[in-house]
Amino acid sequence: MVERNAHARNVILQWLYDHEEEQVRSLAEMINDPQLHFYGDALTSDETGRAFSYLRDQSMVRARRSFGGDVLTPRITARGIACVETGKTVADFTNPQHSGGNVRNTYLPNAQGVIVGEQQNFTQNNNAGIEPSAFIRLAGYLGQVSATLGLEESEWIELERAAEELHAAATSASPEPGRLQALTSRIVDGLTNAAGTIAGQVALQMGQDALGSLG
Repeated sequence: MVERNAHARNVILQWLYDHEEEQVRSLAEMINDPQLHFYGDALTSDETGRAFSYLRDQSMVRARRSFGGDVLTPRITARGIACVETGKTVADFTNPQHSGGNVRNTYLPNAQGVIVGEQQNFTQNNNAGIEPSAFIRLAGYLGQVSATLGLEESEWIELERAAEELHAAATSASPEPGRLQALTSRIVDGLTNAAGTIAGQVALQMGQDALGSLG
């Protein structure tokens, strides 16, 4: 439930950003768009409505309501645009960490309460001498934005699968450099068609940085 709520907020904001020049009439237009699906499962009207209400409370979107209560002419605001163009999730943008540290909670595929932050805040016990935080951050980011990258459904499903495998490999007791490199290279290749989106550019840079950390 928490993951679906976070997903809904992120993809609705991205969707409105992508359709900013269009005359979107209501939230109902979003429901059947695969870009908003959660692992292939369409969001419900209630989930979409709750996510939009949260974004409106954060001054990231605006709309008017009909007499029946339907949300009409939804639009993204300047603050919402700023969030999308920084490449941050809604949670990271609305709840920035203070000077005490750069740790943030991030959704990760198959995560078990893992906290991912900047490299100096992350500790991983392994015997391989590998610093896995860059790979875990990449996997977590893809878990959030894979459906917003403008890819064909088969492409982003494959990307999610690779991200899950990368997360498992990076969080193992002894991460294998060859395995991390192969999975990350597979992800970078899969992001080729997403380079035209902000999220795609961020993910590509993260993938390249992760590969560079292997030396």
